[in-house]
Amino acid sequence: MSILNKITAKTFASTSTCAITVQLKHLPYELGALEPVVSGHLMEFHYGKHHRTYVNNLNTLNCQSAEALEAGNIKKYLELTNAIKFNGGGHLNHEFFWETLAPIKNGGGA
Repeated sequence: MSILNKITAKTFASTSTCAITVQLKHLPYELGALEPVVSGHLMEFHYGKHHRTYVNNLNTLNCQSAEALEAGNIKKYLELTNAIKFNGGGHLNHEFFWETLAPIKNGGGA
């Protein structure tokens, strides 16, 4: 391993830990609050399973990347970056999506 890789791995490993986790925020409304437009069942699946999968994957990948850096495995770290971007993007897009929806009685329109 080159000296540059050792320095980079040590620098990033000191700030990256598995203790840093992404949390699935609570929805600002109940799962069934968007009915009849969006069913509670669909919301349960999309929020509770689909979005949660992005969050779980992102946390696993963040931990794996920290471990790769701690081990000085820059190649493994770089291999994980696309999956981190994909799951991180999916998570952030869903956070935005949930915040843009509102029950009709709370400001939504017809």
